[in-house]
Amino acid sequence: MEKVIIHFGTGDVLRQTLSADNMEFLVINSAYISKKNNNF
Repeated sequence: MEKVIIHFGTGDVLRQTLSADNMEFLVINSAYISKKNNNF
């Protein structure tokens, strides 16, 4: 995973490696975000 910083004024691009490992991120299905539940 990398962090990329782009300076639009100068056009400089800086890249910084945050992790060499493969990382997976949780994605929430947008169809379920607004569904009501009765758990509360």
